Amino acid sequence: MHNHSGEDSSSLRRLLPIGLTILVGSVLSIVGSVVLYQMENEQLRTRLQGETQALATLLKSNIQSKIQLSETLAAFSNSSMEVEREEFEQFRDEFKQFTETLLKQHDKILALAWAPRVSGRDRAAFERLVQAEGFANFQIYERSPTGERIVAQRRDVYFPVTLSEPIDKNRQAIGFDIFSEPNRRAAMEKARNTGRLTITTRLNLAVQGTWGIVAYTPVYQQRKPLETQRDRQQYLRGFTFGVFTLPDLLAALSQQAQVHGLDVYLLDQSAPAAQNFLAYVQASSGKIFKQPPQAEGVTAAALLAQHPLCQSAETCARSFTISDRQWTLIALPTAQYASQGTHWQSWSVLLAGFLLTGGVAAYLLSSLRHTRQIEALAKERSQQAEQLSQTLQELQQTQTQLVHTERMSSLGQLVAGVAHEINNPVNFIHGNLVHVRRYAEDLLHLIQSFQQTCSEIPQSLQAQIEAIDLDFIQVDLPKTLDSMTVGTDRIRQIVLSLRNFSRLDESEMKQVDIHEGIDSTLLILQHRLKEKPGRPSIQIVKQYGELPLVECFAGQLNQVFMNLLSNAVDALEGSERFVQPPAEPMLAVSQPSSAPRPQAESRPTSAVTTATAQPQILIQTQARGKTHVLICIADNGQGMEEKVRSRLFTPFFTTKPIGKGTGLGLSISYQIVTQQHHGRLWCDSTPGEGTQFFIEIPIHQN
Repeated sequence: MHNHSGEDSSSLRRLLPIGLTILVGSVLSIVGSVVLYQMENEQLRTRLQGETQALATLLKSNIQSKIQLSETLAAFSNSSMEVEREEFEQFRDEFKQFTETLLKQHDKILALAWAPRVSGRDRAAFERLVQAEGFANFQIYERSPTGERIVAQRRDVYFPVTLSEPIDKNRQAIGFDIFSEPNRRAAMEKARNTGRLTITTRLNLAVQGTWGIVAYTPVYQQRKPLETQRDRQQYLRGFTFGVFTLPDLLAALSQQAQVHGLDVYLLDQSAPAAQNFLAYVQASSGKIFKQPPQAEGVTAAALLAQHPLCQSAETCARSFTISDRQWTLIALPTAQYASQGTHWQSWSVLLAGFLLTGGVAAYLLSSLRHTRQIEALAKERSQQAEQLSQTLQELQQTQTQLVHTERMSSLGQLVAGVAHEINNPVNFIHGNLVHVRRYAEDLLHLIQSFQQTCSEIPQSLQAQIEAIDLDFIQVDLPKTLDSMTVGTDRIRQIVLSLRNFSRLDESEMKQVDIHEGIDSTLLILQHRLKEKPGRPSIQIVKQYGELPLVECFAGQLNQVFMNLLSNAVDALEGSERFVQPPAEPMLAVSQPSSAPRPQAESRPTSAVTTATAQPQILIQTQARGKTHVLICIADNGQGMEEKVRSRLFTPFFTTKPIGKGTGLGLSISYQIVTQQHHGRLWCDSTPGEGTQFFIEIPIHQN
């Protein structure tokens, strides 16, 4: 009995290393697989977020470019004559020529039309006027609840469709009182009272047999600004409007949704919940549907809950403003899209881990026969386990860095795309302002010559001069053109800064202006510097020195500036020192040291002091001899303790709450500065005295 018990105990001791090896290997394989699985899902979410943003940007740009034609038509109507009997035919011809030009430039527009204001007492006279001008059967009508065409009821005011192009597609709409439908009337009243373009909720377009939206722009009799709602109601002349079908507006979006494998829902958040659905784009067929596939009501929350990748609204939903309405685009991944993330890496790691674990266990089992070899083999396997753990950790870090780099690349592509799209129309406007100014000066000079030549001006002409306030126009028009020129110059400067920040075309090392990269990064972060509830605005203090052009990777260095400035803003937002707005500024900033480039153990003297109640970020630059430049980014926040400061550049280390940071920003920045640019990045911080980051890089790379 004693011998059998000893043999069993010895067998268990021999099998214990094998059991532990299987357990540890399985746990490491599962943990590594789970981590990679989550990282692959995060990468897929990042891609989905970028594609959703691209779809929303495409849709918004397409819709705004078309509905603004209503404003263009209103500007034409303001510059044209009143629609009187003897002038109606001329106005109709000019309207037709002008709208035909617009329709040639912009396809997929159902109608551009004009609806004048007609009082109830002038209804009969107006109908005879239009009948005499080629529309023999013209009559103001409305539609019954069943959609039948009936004679308009007696009302104080009508807005009949009088001119509509292309006329061959919209002849039946001539005479329709658009003020008779509640949805159209609500949008028209809002446009009349605000003096701005307004669009309707989704409408069933009975004449054309489809569904869409209508954009209304009011036209007033007075050319001077109308300050009150009462004046706008009194001097309302009529409405220009454009009719757009949602299938036409969503045609380009449909193609992109089909390419990416995304089902797209479009909701009007400004409409009542029962009427907020606009359209549904099916990814598999590219077709656009009037009704959602599900019978129950459609809400953004219910749609986002359908897919695990869309648990965060920022991933699959984008809200944007179209005129006075808030629309939301929701892009849901289909099975085709989800199949792109098959998680082959995580499954490969799991399988490789199990295979390796099984191999190690089999090897240990065969090695039990040789006592002397057990220790050597155990040591060897221990070293292999360490290498495997280190390799797995490096793989996790590399994967997360790729995700972070892809995010920055997506941001750069988005910034470059927006800058390009803005730059073209702004350059067009800016270039034409020169001609507009010359035309205006010629016209004003002609008017002055006419006034000097004609000693007696006819009474009717004098009345018109007083009505339009000609003296005011002569003084104010040059000022208006100056303001427009300043505005376009400012937009062009902003576009240039955005393009400088993205630097997508500068993948190779080249000489750049460091200050230009910092300023471009500050422009991207401008929205985070503004005043928020409970915190005053963050003040940027620049102390730029004379720097030469620095040879570097501009895009990577901009990424470092973005990480450091974002961390500084986070530190100031989380500081209790700035809860109340400051009573008066008390900035006290020490000047950067002019000493030679510091050694590894020395610290520059540049700092932002905490003797101010205003949150501040100081940016200092200076040349260190003829070989290096030094950039300091400091804040007057709470600072940090030594145990935190010593781990700043450790991958995945962060003090931010879950979901606010990955702990890779400073680690990647350190790698960019030290490995890519052969420089130095270090931090000085004391609790209660703020934080300073210093970047030192060579002017020329060997």
